[in-house]
Amino acid sequence: GPVQVKVIKQLGKTPEAAPRVEVDLTKAAIDTGVPGVSKPAGRAGKAAFTYVGDDDGPDLEDLTIESAPLLAKGRISLTRQNAFESASFSQLRLSPGDNLSKVEIGRDGGVTKLSVRGAVLDARPFIRDLFDAPTPPARGGRGKQNAASAPDFDLDLDVPILTGFNSEALGNSQLKLSRRNGAVRTIAYQGRIGRADLSIKQIKQGDGAAIVLQSENGGATLRFLDLYRRAYGGDLMLQLGAGEGRQPGELLLRNFTVRDEPALRRVVGPPGSQGPGALDSTGAPAPRIDASDVAFTKLKAEFVRSASRIDVRDAVLWGQQVGFTIQGSVDYGRDRVDIGGTFVPGYAFNNAF
Repeated sequence: GPVQVKVIKQLGKTPEAAPRVEVDLTKAAIDTGVPGVSKPAGRAGKAAFTYVGDDDGPDLEDLTIESAPLLAKGRISLTRQNAFESASFSQLRLSPGDNLSKVEIGRDGGVTKLSVRGAVLDARPFIRDLFDAPTPPARGGRGKQNAASAPDFDLDLDVPILTGFNSEALGNSQLKLSRRNGAVRTIAYQGRIGRADLSIKQIKQGDGAAIVLQSENGGATLRFLDLYRRAYGGDLMLQLGAGEGRQPGELLLRNFTVRDEPALRRVVGPPGSQGPGALDSTGAPAPRIDASDVAFTKLKAEFVRSASRIDVRDAVLWGQQVGFTIQGSVDYGRDRVDIGGTFVPGYAFNNAF
């Protein structure tokens, strides 16, 4: 779209003052490639900077970029060919709740180096991007960037609070991540969710590698990622193959509770609706199942992730009262869920064992 530019130049000054450039971005559409940082044509946006030229390439100093919620203040250095060289921001806000006080961006060959410091960062746009599928290009345009064509980067992030979905947040967050050719090469995260520890690391797996997430509060972690909202507590271990293409994974969650799950309520019925005569493993009458608060001992699931789709196979969920086998698929790109399985009362599981 059209961009209006105004250059303010003081005349007759010694030494000669650098020009001030003001840019009206309202009529232009912008896609930065950074999750959550885009602007449609028609939304207000502006930028202003002082253009300082030198032998090494121009600098855009005293830079301000505004297009709500985006706000950036700092400077950008360009090469002699006007290509990006480095940037330093003293204030950066990508989402309304962000509070980043120091962001350094540089280039080392073909790798972008990022150092991020601050108090709060909204992680939701990055989580959404993780589950989004590449989109086909529109006529005359381009689709979402292919993973393999995404830039290589090294990230060093130290932000005490990362906010996620469902009012959950990670504390004491420290993350180091390297990506090459669209695949994670190394990752190391340490933090807390509530009072529980949470870590992410990469391990060797055969000829490849796998990413392992461990949390002592699995329910809150699943809510943070917006994967499932009704689980509480539990020790979670999620293992996912690193690299491009199809990624095999395994989920293990122990000793957790599911509260107010409508699907579970439809299966077991309201309290008191279970048929008489059911016996537990000791021969005593089986306890009535209250679907508003059901404890589970273990959930184990094998799955394969590809683009924005997760195919679940060989999933087993059991507790003292109820148990399930589950298989099917979750397609985030098309907003479709196709999950089926078998419900077995817990006393039957106990008798079988």
